[in-house]
Amino acid sequence: MEEYFQISDKTRTLEHQYTDLLTRKLRLETLMVEEDYNSLVASHEELVTRTRASEDSYIRQIDDLKAMIDQLSCDGSKKEDEIRRLVEENEALTSTVQRLERKDKEKSAEEANRNRNKSLEGPGEDGVWEAAGLRKMDEMHRIIRSVEDELRGNLSRLQEDCIRYKGDAERMRLEIEKLELKNAANVEKIREIKEDRAGLEDEVKRLGLENARLARENICSEELRRSISEKDEIISALKENMRQKSEMIEIQRKMIEDASRENGIVLNDDVCNVFDEDVLKAEESGDELDLGDGYGGKEQLWDGMAVKPRPVQKRASSASTRKKTGVPKGERSRKAPSKAAIDKSNNRTGIDDKMVSRPMENREVPTTAEASKRPFIPGSLLKPENSSYFADLTFNNSSPMIQKSHLNLPKKK
Repeated sequence: MEEYFQISDKTRTLEHQYTDLLTRKLRLETLMVEEDYNSLVASHEELVTRTRASEDSYIRQIDDLKAMIDQLSCDGSKKEDEIRRLVEENEALTSTVQRLERKDKEKSAEEANRNRNKSLEGPGEDGVWEAAGLRKMDEMHRIIRSVEDELRGNLSRLQEDCIRYKGDAERMRLEIEKLELKNAANVEKIREIKEDRAGLEDEVKRLGLENARLARENICSEELRRSISEKDEIISALKENMRQKSEMIEIQRKMIEDASRENGIVLNDDVCNVFDEDVLKAEESGDELDLGDGYGGKEQLWDGMAVKPRPVQKRASSASTRKKTGVPKGERSRKAPSKAAIDKSNNRTGIDDKMVSRPMENREVPTTAEASKRPFIPGSLLKPENSSYFADLTFNNSSPMIQKSHLNLPKKK
């Protein structure tokens, strides 16, 4: 019995260790998945932040470049209009200067001819007016020369500005091309970041589902551990009950044997202790239990176990071995009550005798004061409420399942 209890305790200990290992493994996997999930969420948020910052910076740069290009285009158009206007003014002034120069040459030629003629004729009033007109012409010629020089300086400055503007426009065009190439690369990076973001979102969803599955498994494992603890409590209580019943049966067996020896009654049937270690081992292994030739019949069942009275041979020397008294032989030798009488007596007393026994036939019984009393009824000490209760024990995996309705009865060899 103790060996059976030790095996059951070891089995339960191994089941607890295995459950603890599974729970620990599940918790470690849950922690690893949560760490991966948190790291992926952090990296995803960081990538989203960087992507948004880069998109905002690229949009600002593109807007600045567009504004700069528009400003340069506006400035270039204004400069072109101004250059065109200045060129037209320069052409007009140049034509005016040329016309004035032609007139000046013509007047100078006329004055020279007139002076030559006057020198030949002599000075007069007309010569004075001509000298005053020449001074005015010189003054006008000087003014025209200064205006022409100023216009030529403005024209040279405008030409230099045009050249500089053309260089700036070319430089801006090259810069715009570089920025367009950089923008294309950034667009490609943004597309890759979006793809990575989609992959991370899928991974986050998968990890969320895995986390939910592990949470459900954790709940199931907790329920399993709780049910195992409840079963352990039930098993402990049932084992204690089994020990108590086994002790009770042993005590009752000893009392029956002592009472039968005192009354001189020989019991043909043995009390089968269903809580005995040999019975439990036979039940667990499925083998047949050898209980003697008296078991395995179709007589009355007590707690699912068949009991058949075993015939006992008459002992011829029993009369000689007993102590002889002064009572005559006819009065000394009397038969024990038959099985039917015992059954009627049991029915009258209200005791459910399920283990039927029969004393030896034609056996001499001393007619003493003790023997003259009511015959001892076997099984009167085995109360049904003390021995008929046998609960269903369900052990996990390696332990046997003992049920009252499916108890393997010992068979007759």
